[in-house]
Amino acid sequence: MIRFFVTRPDPCRFLYLLLCLFMVGSGPMAAAADLPDLAPDPRIREAARSESLSFTELAELSLWVSGVAGADINSHLSRLEKLRSTLQARLAGEQDLYRKGKRLLTLLHRRTLSGYSENQSKMDVLLEDGVYNCVSSGVLYMVMASGLGLEVQGVIVPDHAFVSVMTAEGRVDVETTTEYGFDPGAVRNFNDTFMEMTGFRYLPPSDYEKREIIGKKQFVGLIYQNRIAMLQRKGDHRTAAALAVDHYILDPGSREDLAGLLLNYINVLAGTKRYTEALTIIEQAEKRFDLKDEMSDAASAIAVNAVLSHVEQGSFERARRLLEDSAHLVRDAKASELSKLLLQKELQIDEDKEVFSRFMEKVDAAVKSGRLTPEGAEDVYINLYLREMNRLVRQGKLAEPLFLLREANEDLQETQRFQQLLETARSNGVAHYHNTAVSLMEENRFQRALEVVEEGLVHIPDSDTLENDRRRLEESMGLR
Repeated sequence: MIRFFVTRPDPCRFLYLLLCLFMVGSGPMAAAADLPDLAPDPRIREAARSESLSFTELAELSLWVSGVAGADINSHLSRLEKLRSTLQARLAGEQDLYRKGKRLLTLLHRRTLSGYSENQSKMDVLLEDGVYNCVSSGVLYMVMASGLGLEVQGVIVPDHAFVSVMTAEGRVDVETTTEYGFDPGAVRNFNDTFMEMTGFRYLPPSDYEKREIIGKKQFVGLIYQNRIAMLQRKGDHRTAAALAVDHYILDPGSREDLAGLLLNYINVLAGTKRYTEALTIIEQAEKRFDLKDEMSDAASAIAVNAVLSHVEQGSFERARRLLEDSAHLVRDAKASELSKLLLQKELQIDEDKEVFSRFMEKVDAAVKSGRLTPEGAEDVYINLYLREMNRLVRQGKLAEPLFLLREANEDLQETQRFQQLLETARSNGVAHYHNTAVSLMEENRFQRALEVVEEGLVHIPDSDTLENDRRRLEESMGLR
């Protein structure tokens, strides 16, 4: 049995995806896709309602789950009924359930099961080519056993599945992948030969913590699980999501897998900027399967992505309006994060030299309105001050960033990152006053150099560098 893997989204991962898409650039919105219908197959829904399934019902179910449709259903069903009739004739008169179950396995391998393949779980392929894996061979054994009066249930262990049959002595495991798999614990050297063929190791009943007993419908549902795994490997998340719906109807225990597979497909749609279609899947998932909690992160992320599509085009005001309109989808923390990103992106591309004062007003307004949390505002403020500092430095105004930072509000000044900016500005200021004084000294303009150093000490009184400069100048000028 092969496993499929689902992506469990979290806010950080979605935000990272959105930023990556944003940096790559925009493309035309994809045309409406042929979205999967999340309405369950009515045949599967009806089978799921049944308390127990007859031989014919179980056989039909195994074919539906395998993807068999149309006239092929009747053709393969006839094969299964013919096989049952043959087995009934061969096992007629066998009253001992242990021997009957064992002979059934032997006959299936000699008449139908001809070759093991790890990925082959479909019943139609098994019937046509004889190729099987643990799931398809287990389902075939289960179907035939139900038609021969044997009581069988499924067993799943990590990455593997088999069945067990009730006998007069109790339940007996049946590893259906091999002719010699009946009651494997009683067969000498079984484990070595079985592992060599399948790559799995038999887990006896004593390893009960690693074994899970499941019903017939759940066991047949493993065919869905393997088909989904193969589709995922091929990148067909759309079909995988559709199959996951029927798997969930047949096995409600697969709810988490359903949510994960739908989210995988939603990620694919979002990755190609098909936001409307992604939100359609989310809406269906919420309404049909009550997956609102599971979809909430995705719904918020897709709405954010749609807003960012306007940002890509430089339509910041439209982006802000859309964010306000989709506030019911975007969580508060994400809304603040998005407001922050909008401001930062606009700041990044705005070349206006007056941007500092203008953006200070925008950020203050966003905080006051509640669109931006104080934590989010801190990031924008820091970037805004950093940009202005860099602009002043490029103009050779090394001392002015220090004056700029000292005008910031007290709460911001207390943050660690602001203190780092302040330390950088302080170092630049020291360098500015020191280098200016050194240049003046080289021109023998000692009095002016002393004035520069003393001005620097007024603004940076704890600078050892400037204090040493003043001492040397005073000594050179005979003031000490």
